[in-house]
Order: sequence, then C-alpha cells, then structure tokens
Amino acid sequence: MKNFLYGAIFLLFSACYKSQEPNNNVSYYYDLTAFLQKLYAQKGGFYLKTTFTENQKQQKKIENIRWEKELAFFEQTNINKSAFKDLYDERREQKGDTLILQYQAKNSDLKVKFLEIKFDKNQTPIQIKAFLQTENYLYASEKELNLYLKDEKVLRYSIKGKQKMIFAEAENFEIYAEKVGDKS
Repeated sequence: MKNFLYGAIFLLFSACYKSQEPNNNVSYYYDLTAFLQKLYAQKGGFYLKTTFTENQKQQKKIENIRWEKELAFFEQTNINKSAFKDLYDERREQKGDTLILQYQAKNSDLKVKFLEIKFDKNQTPIQIKAFLQTENYLYASEKELNLYLKDEKVLRYSIKGKQKMIFAEAENFEIYAEKVGDKS
C-alpha cells in the first residue's frame, strides 16, 4: 500500500511537470550567424582572391564563390550562445549615421577576444572585425578578420593569421578577396 501511495504521488507530480524545451531564439549578443546565413545565399560578382603563406602567393579570379567556405572563420566569431552569456563586455557608440557595437572578452580563455560590428543608418552591418586566439600545449593560433559590406553584399574581406604547432616553426598566412566586377 505504501509503494502504491508513493507511485501515485510520483505520477501526480510528473503529470504536472512541463518539460522545458531550450529556447534557441534567445539573443544575448548580436546574432552574427543569422546574418552570415543571408550572405551565403548571395550570388553574382567576380572576386579576386589572393592568398599568402610563408613562401608563396596565389591569386585567382572567382566567379561562383562559395561563401560558406570563404567566410568559415567568421562563423567562428559567433558569441551569441548561452554558454557565453555575461562573458563579454558590450560597448555601443554612435558616430554620425554609423553605430559601432563592440564586444570584449572578460575571460582570457575565450577564443573570440574582440568582435566589432559597424552598422549603417538602416541597422545593416557594413563592417565586421574580430580577433581570435587559441592556445594550448600543442597549438597556438591567432586570426584577425575583417569583412566589408554594402547592402548586405560582400565588398571585400581579409584574414590574417599565425599558427604554431609544437616542435614546428610559426606559419603566417593571409587571405584577401575583393569584388572586382559584377556578372553581366
């Protein structure tokens, strides 16, 4: 009888319990991933892409650029996650028609050290700048990212970085791409 009573109480309380589904639409910081998704869909234009490594320079003209691949490093700058809540200082500054939104890491262990997004008068991003740094016993890496936009279209971007593996020399690299024409 005692077990029956405990079972009935358990069923009563479990029936009243409403499962809490995680809300993935909560924004703590600017939702950079949602904005980048818009950029991935853009078509058109010719871009001149230049890559530099220690001893090599490559340059090529690209017509059908795959933005998901080209902007993958920018995807890493998304700090709008519940795990990062309250881990960044936010600063807003208005300069004429431009709003500057800056996030500075409060903790040195965070990969994204700095993120800056500039918006035009229509609240559309016109520049995204970030600094990422990772360090552990085997690997050290830092990247400086810049993305320039107009009307939600990529004008140019640059990625400068350095990576160092244990027992290896540091390697510097740079990637630069700029729009050089439109499709006819």
